Formats: sequence, C-alpha cells, structure tokens
Amino acid sequence: MAAQEHEIVYHCHITSVASIGLAIFRDKDCVEALSIPRLYHQNQTIKLVREMISDTAAIPSDSLLMAVLNLVVQGGTVDDRILPECHPVSPLATAQNLHAYRRMTLVPEHTRAMHFLIKKKGCLNKIHIWGLAILLAT
Repeated sequence: MAAQEHEIVYHCHITSVASIGLAIFRDKDCVEALSIPRLYHQNQTIKLVREMISDTAAIPSDSLLMAVLNLVVQGGTVDDRILPECHPVSPLATAQNLHAYRRMTLVPEHTRAMHFLIKKKGCLNKIHIWGLAILLAT
C-alpha cells in the first residue's frame, strides 16, 4: 500500500528485493542480474530521501521512515564470508528466506539519518504505521 502512495517506498522495495536476492544467491549470473537494478533503485531512493530531508519545514512521513529503515537493513553490502554453522539451519527460516538477513550489513549513515528523521518527526508515538514504531524502538 505504501509503495503505491510514495515513490520513495516503491524504489526502496525494489532495492530490498534485489538485496535479499543478492544475499541468497551466490551465482555470478544472479549477482550480475540483481546488482544493476538494485543500484539504480537504491540511488533513486537516496535521491528522493535527500530531496525530502532538504525541506527543513516538512515533517517526515511514516513512509519515509519505512524507506530509510529498509535502507538501514538492506542497503548495505552483502557479507560474502562463508561463516561456520553454529547450529542446524531452520527449515522455517530458509523457507521464508530469513537466513539471508545474516549476510546483510547495516549502513551507519542510514542509521544516523533514521535518528535524525525520528527527532524531526517528534517521537516514536507520532508514527501511525502499525508496528513501525515498535520495530524502531527495539
């Protein structure tokens, strides 16, 4: 729903899908096929977020916060190290591709932008998207 309302969220969701794909697949063809759209949509997202942030009078929308949160988690590089398994891989985690998130690295610059936007909004209580404030608080 939010992706239909805000161009930022649209580009951010495409970036997220490509990022998850990059974290799941190690095949050279898949990496090449996902890298270009990810880079394009990530740059579009960052450009649009910068435009919104530059309007000093505007209060950040919940959709903007959601987009920046996606950039924090899924906008970084993929950790290509092959880590030893410390416990058996959960079939439920792999069925939902949750295992891909362990290969994603957080982006400190986007984390700082998120803190800035939350302060500009006023507080977490002013976020209306269900669960977003809870997610940001944890």
